[in-house]
Amino acid sequence: MPNQTFVDPFSSADNADERQFTNEYWGEVIADAYFCVLEKGVGKVPFDSKIHQLDKRLTAVKLEVIPLTEMNLKFTLQREVIAEFKDWTAVTLPSIKRLSISLRELNGKFVKCKLSSTGETYVAKDGTEKDRTGIEFLHVFNNQAECEADFAANGKSAKPAMPGLTDNGGETKSENNNGNKDPDKETALKFLKSIVTQAASGELDVAIVQAKVAESIARMPLINKHFTVDSVETMALIAESVGA
Repeated sequence: MPNQTFVDPFSSADNADERQFTNEYWGEVIADAYFCVLEKGVGKVPFDSKIHQLDKRLTAVKLEVIPLTEMNLKFTLQREVIAEFKDWTAVTLPSIKRLSISLRELNGKFVKCKLSSTGETYVAKDGTEKDRTGIEFLHVFNNQAECEADFAANGKSAKPAMPGLTDNGGETKSENNNGNKDPDKETALKFLKSIVTQAASGELDVAIVQAKVAESIARMPLINKHFTVDSVETMALIAESVGA
């Protein structure tokens, strides 16, 4: 008679080993930067030299890391920070400098990264105090294949920790899908919205935005198996982003 395994949660608790999680992620970077000012009650608004004082100008940085599909994660790592503040200078900027790469060059690259504490805390929506984290870049790969190979060799044995879903934490997780929706397609649509938003940032020429989006879609199997630049969903997002 074959051996049978009886699932007993009490026995499991008596013999439990601590599960090892990793805080490392492999994926593609979407990066953008623009000048802004901070307005009371509004937050970041684009800097306009006609109405804003030069000494009030700051630099906004938007970062998103889209995990490899092999990681089987339903969220992306996102941060939108002020470059002159500690959220940027404590963790992310030093890691970029260690890799001898600029923020502009980092855009579109495949990387290995992790979330590291900035040394500051914030109060979450539930009232608890949490560590504020930033994206620390560990390695930049020459292409997607190298990134996938490194994940296969070093990343599959550990389960990534799930980032907290908070306004200040910066992570975005796709919602659970119910009914007859295709979870993969819903996730791809969320990523598609991100790349359209990035492509349309500061750009009013639809053709240029389309070209940027097409280039990004071509590099992302998660998206291009569901959408093209000519898809109804893509065109609607572009039109909405540029006000066409």
